[in-house]
Amino acid sequence: MNRSNFNGLRILVLSRDMSAYRAAYYQQDFLSALSNQAECLFYGPGFPNYSLGKSLVEILLESSFEPDFVFTAHSFLEDDPRKSLETMPGLNLKSSPVPIFSLINKEYSKLSEKVQFFSDVGVQAVFTHHHNLEDFVGKIGIPLFFVPFGVNPFRFKFSGSKRSYDLGFAGLLKNPTFGDLQAKTRIELMREIYFSVLNTPILRKAQYAKWRLIWKSWTGSPGADLIGRLLGHGKLSEKSYVDALRSTKAWLNLPSPLDIISTRYFECMASGTLVLAQKSPALEYVFPSHLMETFEHISELPLLLEKTLSDEAWRMERTLEARNFVLENHTWDITVHNMLDAIEGSVR
Repeated sequence: MNRSNFNGLRILVLSRDMSAYRAAYYQQDFLSALSNQAECLFYGPGFPNYSLGKSLVEILLESSFEPDFVFTAHSFLEDDPRKSLETMPGLNLKSSPVPIFSLINKEYSKLSEKVQFFSDVGVQAVFTHHHNLEDFVGKIGIPLFFVPFGVNPFRFKFSGSKRSYDLGFAGLLKNPTFGDLQAKTRIELMREIYFSVLNTPILRKAQYAKWRLIWKSWTGSPGADLIGRLLGHGKLSEKSYVDALRSTKAWLNLPSPLDIISTRYFECMASGTLVLAQKSPALEYVFPSHLMETFEHISELPLLLEKTLSDEAWRMERTLEARNFVLENHTWDITVHNMLDAIEGSVR
């Protein structure tokens, strides 16, 4: 995909500058794919032309081009429930002389507030990474488009070399702010594999001793997470995470709040790492079932590991097929192309 697909399409993108946010690399990958396919002017905190309190009309008057539409990206609204929703006060989007399209990030954080905000300012359509947004906020009177997460194949490259680890897991065990929206499966998984204290893994259980594991979990509790880091279970850096996927045969993917299909599924597949996932209706919206191995209950894990890790040829065939599927359908370039294709006809 390249710029020629939407030749001449001009977009004012309202977003924070995400290039310095290491934990939000997927948002930067999205913005890069957007700028590769259309002419974009980025405006928001961190960009050199940003000025707090400036209105949208003022921004457009000072712009180097007249945009076909305004697009509010992942970071336009605040996810942190302790902070104000608007990151760019004073914009007054209702006054926009051009259509506005929006993307909602972290659909479990301030979900109703975000939807209400976009309804109030009159956006033309909302794109969401949640497969069934209206189940949680009701009918909203705005066209909705489901856009799955994607992957940057230049960041998550396939490794065909011998893999050092059998199984990996990385993630927050249970979201402390939105715990009521997330099952306890990750905690149950840790307790299946490890003897633990304060939800910190201490000693691996005997039936899992033969597997070579990468386990990186955290709780959100400073004290417990300090102990976890001392025991080698702390968060991975971006580079270490990428390297971990490429050196591990299979990776455990468990539900996020509201059952969002996170970036990790796509990143595993692009890296040639077998996805082991808990069964979920949401998976059917994105992936053919044969591209991953699923389980109903944590108790099924020992037999599943025996099955998936004992046959190297079978595993390689399955992971190569999954990788091809993701590269053909779910790179960020393709996600952005599909989004712009949905928008273009309504603004020209």
